[in-house]
Amino acid sequence: MILLGGSRLTLRDVARVARAPVAGSTAAPDPEAVVTLAPAAFDRLRASRAVIESAVARGDVVYGVTTGFGELKDRAIPGDQLRALQVNLLRSHAAG
Repeated sequence: MILLGGSRLTLRDVARVARAPVAGSTAAPDPEAVVTLAPAAFDRLRASRAVIESAVARGDVVYGVTTGFGELKDRAIPGDQLRALQVNLLRSHAAG
C-alpha cells in the first residue's frame, strides 16, 4: 500500500502506481500499488475545506473558488455555480 501524506513518496511508488492495471483490466492487480491517504492527511484536508467553506459563507472573494481563473479572475461566480466551477476545473486538468 502507498500511503500519501504519511511519509515520502518514492519514484518506485510512482512507477508501481503508473504500471498498475486499470479498473476493468483482466490483469492481476498489484496489491502494493493501492493508494490511500494517511489519517493525518485527511485531517489536513478537513481543516482546509473548513477554511474555504467559511470564506464562501462570509461572501469573501477567493480566486478560483468564488471567481473564475486566469483572465476571468475578476468574474464573480454565482453561489449556485461554485460546485460546478470546481468540478469543471478538475475535468479540465484531467483532460489537459
